[in-house]
Amino acid sequence: MPRTKVSESAFLQRVGAEEILVEINQKGPKRFTELYQLTNGKRVFRTTATLAHRLKELAKLGLIKRCVENIPGQQVTTWYEITDAGKNVLYHLSEIKKIISNSRVQKIAK
Repeated sequence: MPRTKVSESAFLQRVGAEEILVEINQKGPKRFTELYQLTNGKRVFRTTATLAHRLKELAKLGLIKRCVENIPGQQVTTWYEITDAGKNVLYHLSEIKKIISNSRVQKIAK
């Protein structure tokens, strides 16, 4: 099935995008297998292919960076780190959620 192009803002609503950013931001750099076990043992991704695709999209947007360490004679190590842009996006998402939450509370109170 061909993948459809998604705008940058709509991308953050896709399964796992925000969860990846939150996990790396709160707990530091993570390897692929650690991200596959996201959110306290509850799996966010049905397949490793979905996670791989999401990581590529986040890296392409500049919200995370893929780091590779290749020491001769050892296995290649790859991990993902959040960028300043990723931290900025998380901050603004948090603010948007607060605004939405506050507006819901105000509507209920009226």
